[in-house]
Amino acid sequence: MILVKKFTKFWLLGFLMATLLEKAATTYKRLIVTRSESFNYHNSYTPDKAHDRDHNTWYSVKDGEVAGNFLKLYLSETYSIGLVIMVSRGMSSAKMVERMVNTEVRVYSTEGEETELASCGTITGLNPGDINTIEGRTYSLNCDGAIGDMLYLTDLDYTENVGHNIAEVEIYGTGFVLD
Repeated sequence: MILVKKFTKFWLLGFLMATLLEKAATTYKRLIVTRSESFNYHNSYTPDKAHDRDHNTWYSVKDGEVAGNFLKLYLSETYSIGLVIMVSRGMSSAKMVERMVNTEVRVYSTEGEETELASCGTITGLNPGDINTIEGRTYSLNCDGAIGDMLYLTDLDYTENVGHNIAEVEIYGTGFVLD
């Protein structure tokens, strides 16, 4: 009976994630990140790996240098941002997935100076799914249509020795015309 409950729970989680992604794909379009930057990164795990549409590559913060780190993702123009989906680096270890907890995502405008416009929220806990699947390493935050042209991701665990290992960040939204 316990096995059936666990299977049902994970099936339901997978179904809900698929439904959410399908809704995002039909309501919003995936926005293109034109460039990215971070405070630091580890070896060849550069910021551009976080938006290259390949779950087998990743952006990684340099161990021991988490404090003050950020990942900025610049969009081609101003958009109404609806949903941000983040996928952790895949491994058979929960250690990489745990690094996503306490990640905060904010929407900025880069017209003139960089100005924070809205918070999409913070990942507050682990995804209960199987970490060996993309669905089990996926997190989403609702930006509620915040209007901006840059996303700012930061790790709020400044005291930790290790930081993000992000395989992919997908940003969904709609065009926005400034008056």
